[in-house]
Amino acid sequence: MRRIAVVLGALYVALGWCADDPLAQRVSYDQPAHTLETLLRDLSKQTNLKLYPAPELKQEIVLVAVQEMPLQELMRHLAFVADAEWIAESARQYRLARTPAVAARRRQEDREQTRAALREMLADQNFRRFLEPLTREEVVERVERIRKQLREVAAEQRDWDSLWEFHHNLRAREWEPLDPQRRLLCRIVQQLDIDALAEIPPDERRVFSNASGRYLLPLRMNLTPLLQQWRAERETFEGVLTSVSHQFTEVDKQAMGYFWWQVRLPEAQTPTALDAPLRVYMEVHRGVLEKSFRFILHLVDENNRLVASAEYPPDGEAQGWEQRRQELFQKDSALAKPVEWREATQRWLEAQRMAQSSREVQPFPDLLDPARHEPLAFVATDVLRSYARHRQLPLVALMDDGMLLLNARVSGEQQLLADFLHGDWWEMDRAEGALRVKPRLSSLNWRARESRAAVSRWIRQIVARGYFTLDDWLNAAEHPVLADMYLAFLSPGTIWGHLTSFSQRSQPIVPLIKHLAKETAARPDGSLEQLLHRLAARELQSLERVVYHNPQVKVSSARMEFAPLSARVGAPAPLPHVHFPNGLPRDATLRCRMEATEGVLRGRSGVGVWGDFSPVRWLQRVVQSADTDDQFLLEERDALQNSLLLPALRQELYLSLPLKPDAEVLIVSRFGARGYRLTRGDKPLRWDELPPEFLKPPEEKAGTP
Repeated sequence: MRRIAVVLGALYVALGWCADDPLAQRVSYDQPAHTLETLLRDLSKQTNLKLYPAPELKQEIVLVAVQEMPLQELMRHLAFVADAEWIAESARQYRLARTPAVAARRRQEDREQTRAALREMLADQNFRRFLEPLTREEVVERVERIRKQLREVAAEQRDWDSLWEFHHNLRAREWEPLDPQRRLLCRIVQQLDIDALAEIPPDERRVFSNASGRYLLPLRMNLTPLLQQWRAERETFEGVLTSVSHQFTEVDKQAMGYFWWQVRLPEAQTPTALDAPLRVYMEVHRGVLEKSFRFILHLVDENNRLVASAEYPPDGEAQGWEQRRQELFQKDSALAKPVEWREATQRWLEAQRMAQSSREVQPFPDLLDPARHEPLAFVATDVLRSYARHRQLPLVALMDDGMLLLNARVSGEQQLLADFLHGDWWEMDRAEGALRVKPRLSSLNWRARESRAAVSRWIRQIVARGYFTLDDWLNAAEHPVLADMYLAFLSPGTIWGHLTSFSQRSQPIVPLIKHLAKETAARPDGSLEQLLHRLAARELQSLERVVYHNPQVKVSSARMEFAPLSARVGAPAPLPHVHFPNGLPRDATLRCRMEATEGVLRGRSGVGVWGDFSPVRWLQRVVQSADTDDQFLLEERDALQNSLLLPALRQELYLSLPLKPDAEVLIVSRFGARGYRLTRGDKPLRWDELPPEFLKPPEEKAGTP
């Protein structure tokens, strides 16, 4: 009886204490990812308090797995991952909000984290080696090592993968350090203003230059000695490479083969024209992480032609996945543990596999509908829960839509956590006795959540139609990450990432693109030109934002859209900033072109959406392969002859600004925006039912009356 009295007394004291301090009560919660609003509503019921989020935080997706944690501690963790603070509105009512004070503090913290990462890059040995003078002795030693290893590998029998790794690593280890332009680049970067770099928004670029212009930031340094040193080192480099003793022979070049296609070997000393005054442009791309900066140097002559260029960081040596895995295990043994899939996740993955399958067509599964089932509640939830469990830590996470990329890493076999958590995309804090997860540099990514309901409607429209159109592609701009994931398994042959890349970087001009696309599609020649001064002020402002700040927008001349920088020497400089430093001229012409390619859709997903386009010219080539010994063409012919085919046009949208005499600013180019339109009804055909002109070889077709 005495023991019972003691226990009841302790319980009475504890309950009284919690009544006096309701935030001290302990809570347990373990549910798949869902909205912050739902979580706080559940906690309110459990604690008899009113906990609720400010409007801007309602739709944030959170994952909480805690047992007997004091409510006050859980609230502190939630405030951390949400970049917010709790506002006490009464003794029993609390609102979670991202107040101006917290927002300012978080922005400052992320700026300082970025500055620290840049200082670390500048101090790293991989960077500092390019600051050293390039000597003739170093060039000779490296060139001779390259030639020796090229001859050795030429005498061996290796498979393609082994050859690729060998040549890639040889270039990275021996050739890249010889580039005089890269040494000039690093010497300039060393003197750039770190604060200016840290202010560049994610997924954008800025350009520093010794030229002036509204869209150019100043290079505040004396470039004269740097350019003089570069000219001397370039002369040394070319002198060795063009000498009889050390130049690459035809045998060496044959051993290089395809694997060195980006490398241009000097055939002779560069003319003294390099002594002429040069304009220097340092293009800086910022990714989404604090360390993801890319620097591109452009040296330009008085005619706006590219003289030389370089990039940093260069390609590093390739590392096998197993080696990378072992390094991860040494840093964090929990990554060697398996992911524990829940039954609900296995059902979701099976529904996704069914949707991708081409065996039979079934209705779109409700389980995959993002409006009914949160997509982050499956793979991403199980990965984080498994990691926290192996770490023996409670879990509080704010999950950004980028975590949907984890779905693409599922292989169907038992997988380890290292297969999913091998990047630096998320901040995983373990300092407060819990695993707290949120996006890295989260203050740079505050935005409204992609609408699950809107994506659901978008998906069902595509499924009902049976293929996606250019309008579908453009309409996904408001929810690109979700749409990209779903389109990748809805439509065969669609590559995950293209839609996100287009939408996120071109989003400011998507309304303009939609308008131009509609008018262009109505024209017989599929082309439209419009003077810039006819655009509304807001449209022009958005267009300039994309042209100058989108890293994908380049100036290109004929057949150079995908050429490496090394092949562009002598062509118009690829930066719009070189040609239009003060903004786009109002008398310039904006050209919109719809390229329509006839062909067939040859693949159909398990929910009846067609994709995997093959153009007519490819069908004609396959027809000619009957007598070939090319195994790939023979397999392709067999596959096409045994497939249902749906005649269609592939429509690709191009948006550009012509630049005299022989170039253009490519704003939206190949793989940017595309879709399909059926040409002969929605009934699929067999190979032998296709129109005759689809299968006639080009020369036979040309000779037909």
